[in-house]
Amino acid sequence: MRLNRLCAALALAAWSAGSPTAFAALGDPESSVASDASALHGEAREASRALYNLHALTTGGGVQVNEYATPGGAVFAITWQGPSQPDLRSLLGSYYARYQSAAAASVQARRGAHREFSIRQGDLVLLSVSHLRSYRGVAYVPALMPAGLAAGELQ
Repeated sequence: MRLNRLCAALALAAWSAGSPTAFAALGDPESSVASDASALHGEAREASRALYNLHALTTGGGVQVNEYATPGGAVFAITWQGPSQPDLRSLLGSYYARYQSAAAASVQARRGAHREFSIRQGDLVLLSVSHLRSYRGVAYVPALMPAGLAAGELQ
């Protein structure tokens, strides 16, 4: 009986370790960006800047997702814009629960076609705006931002 439980636990652990991540989540290594284009069924472009590496992904549905990584390889910011919201659970990773709480509170506080909210905490800044079929936002980890890069430069 113990052997069966041990085999089941090992199989589950191996399956979990092999599961692909859909997006590079905020704070994750830059190497996880590679699977994003196929997961989004879109087109990817990369550009290296002096202070960061930019991974721009465009989905077939017209959503633009930009992932910013430090030269050291950590995803420090994510921006999005388009006619629908991207999969923020995957993009925000461990920060998603705070986003979800803020979004729920914002919906209760403001009903209507235009929604805007923000989170400004020590380890997370998130701004999100939606109006009808237009969504845009930015999320970043201030501690990971390269020195000399202003938050306003993230698009």
